[in-house]
Amino acid sequence: MKGEEPFGDDMKAHAANAKKLYQQKLLPLLEREHGLSRDDAARLPRTDARGVAFRRDDRLAKTLLLSALAPEVESFKGMTVNKLAALNHGTIRTPVPGREGQIVLDLVRKWAGEIGQIRLGDEAINPSIAVQLTGVDTEGIIAQAASEDNPGNRVRNELPGVPAIDGGLGQSRMERGNPGQNDQANSGRSGLAHYHRMVAAAAAKRTGGR
Repeated sequence: MKGEEPFGDDMKAHAANAKKLYQQKLLPLLEREHGLSRDDAARLPRTDARGVAFRRDDRLAKTLLLSALAPEVESFKGMTVNKLAALNHGTIRTPVPGREGQIVLDLVRKWAGEIGQIRLGDEAINPSIAVQLTGVDTEGIIAQAASEDNPGNRVRNELPGVPAIDGGLGQSRMERGNPGQNDQANSGRSGLAHYHRMVAAAAAKRTGGR
């Protein structure tokens, strides 16, 4: 690949594993649970309850994967149910304030029951959450990540050198949506963009800024 390579093979492998975990396991699970595809959800009106619920769960899943990619980032250290809910403040709607953590707990427990790489701790209150990205079909993923890591993708995904978790489709739609739509979710979109930048910074630090 031409040009300077900012990250090492370890980071590329982890990013590719996260992308694969999302595309092959998490996204199909979300689509099955909500009874609609990601594309269907994107076509629904922004206020449609089904689309709102799908986007909420999709953002929670992506935040969880980002925490596994950059566990040394302060916002992601010691990921727990309540921290995951707080990182997605504004996207979890509940009629009873303070119930956001319980909604996330029920959701992650369901995911952990079907996806072995997602693990929920045994703590009685505010259990920890972990995602295993190593050992997930690692053969050939570095070559695949390199083929997708080009200047066009870097500009589109706004995360230089790291492949987008969902191939740059859902993320671009979330993080660059019409600023005049869904004001309540704007903070969630900008928050995810911020976490992406933190991942890039953490990766650069891990590899010595190569």
